[in-house]
Amino acid sequence: MEGVTLGAQGERVAEAYLRSRGYQVLSRNWKVMNRNGRQVGELDIVAKSPEGALAIVEVKAGRAKDRAWRPEVHMTDEKIHKLSRAAEAWLARHGGKDQAWQIDLIAVDFSKNPPHVRHYCHAPIV
Repeated sequence: MEGVTLGAQGERVAEAYLRSRGYQVLSRNWKVMNRNGRQVGELDIVAKSPEGALAIVEVKAGRAKDRAWRPEVHMTDEKIHKLSRAAEAWLARHGGKDQAWQIDLIAVDFSKNPPHVRHYCHAPIV
């Protein structure tokens, strides 16, 4: 997939993974803008689980050069805080302020063929 970033490839794999497990994808790459039109946040995927739970899904993708590589380490407290604020904005915009939601992480490892997917429900996992 020349010209497509590793992150975009990871999001495609993550979306296919979620759909294959019965999730309904509601939004992809939803951006939060401030009053000056500057982007202050983004949600990779917003999806509804088969049970009806709303999942805010952060996707991390990479290629493992050694066994210790794990994209999960990039799920910092600061990142979780930003995702939470963006999720609240998404919920306000889509009429779901009182809806329960969770942050999930999907890690996609492209060093394997097919790519290996790890899905962590209810992040943080740091």
